[in-house]
Amino acid sequence: MSLVRRLDLAINSLQRANVALQVIAAFEMALIFTLWPMWWSVSDFPVVPLFSINVPFANTLAKICLVSVGILIWKLTGEFNPAKLTRAVAVVALLSACGLVVSDQHWLQAWHWLFILNLCWWLFLRGVDRLTVMRHTIATVYVCSALSRIISEPGDGIAGVIVGQIASIVGLRSLVEGSDSLNLFCHVMTVGEFLVGLLLLLPRFRRVGCMAAVALHITLLVVLGPWGLNHHAGVLLWNLCFIVLVPVLFWGSDANAHEPDTRQKTRLRAFIAMVWLFPLSGLLALADNWPSWQLYSSRPESWILYVHEFDRSKISHSLQSYVTDPAPLSDWCPVKLDRWSLAETHSPMYPEDRFQLAVIDNFLSRQPDTIRFRIEISSPQIPFWWRRKSRVISTREEISNEQSCFLLGAKATW
Repeated sequence: MSLVRRLDLAINSLQRANVALQVIAAFEMALIFTLWPMWWSVSDFPVVPLFSINVPFANTLAKICLVSVGILIWKLTGEFNPAKLTRAVAVVALLSACGLVVSDQHWLQAWHWLFILNLCWWLFLRGVDRLTVMRHTIATVYVCSALSRIISEPGDGIAGVIVGQIASIVGLRSLVEGSDSLNLFCHVMTVGEFLVGLLLLLPRFRRVGCMAAVALHITLLVVLGPWGLNHHAGVLLWNLCFIVLVPVLFWGSDANAHEPDTRQKTRLRAFIAMVWLFPLSGLLALADNWPSWQLYSSRPESWILYVHEFDRSKISHSLQSYVTDPAPLSDWCPVKLDRWSLAETHSPMYPEDRFQLAVIDNFLSRQPDTIRFRIEISSPQIPFWWRRKSRVISTREEISNEQSCFLLGAKATW
């Protein structure tokens, strides 16, 4: 069946949700392949379990997830009412996907979380309710991502880098040379993304929101691709996924739509509330950053490890390349932990404070006890996340005290 015909079916029947899940599952497979060091458990990067319990056979879970996702994609083709076997495969895919997160928080990538959420809605909801909740899930990505970038100086973060690159591509770099101009354009981009999320939920403006979303992701592909900032493959696949997924979910009118009864309305509203409240709670430091869709954002906590310049030679040989030169007039060398993550796992480091602390602790555990270090911590103030507070810790005892403050795993097992 041709892609055009498949999309036509999606627009004119309740199978639209099936096609959307196929798209998400296909990109889940592609992104698992981009993280092959984690998939095969050949990475030297620390493993940080979600509950501080080592999960055996994590690489087997990854293979089960990959195979079940592939079968799910095949079984969904042409099915309006999925058979019991298809649902069983979906349950296996969901359990293995969740098992990966339990085995290592690093698996809690935004794309993996998107797959888990939409697979849940596909399993637990029916008909138009399933499609409605999937649409709200995608809308939260834009709205919550935009909200997380509300800071006083967005030009100093990744948003400023993206805006600067866009200005360079269109030949208007001079417009954003000043900090005030750069911040203004960053705020405009944030407002634009926020509006995209809202437009997608308004039937009258859904087509406009759909076109704006596709244009946004095409722009990001150009900016972040090899011809621009040359970000890793996972970021590019994420944006490509939305270019395909948004039209599948939002373009065209809905056939077979019906007004739910009172009981169905209550259940649907409960699911929609859950879809929105969870990522919004991330702005108050309740939910994690990536599952709260804080993407291209400077809001997440930042833990930066520094090693004294005189102790630089004591760093183990395998990790020497991640220790960079100190700033002028400084004796402290930054350790590029995110670069270590990209080199070993092909993915950016999970931007959660407990995870960053576990990685730092693991890094230091591989070095002599005499090494001098400092950790500069920057975190958003709650509830005013656009303001930040800073502090420094510099002893292993302080690290241990910090780890005891977290409910979930803050210590690596490898």
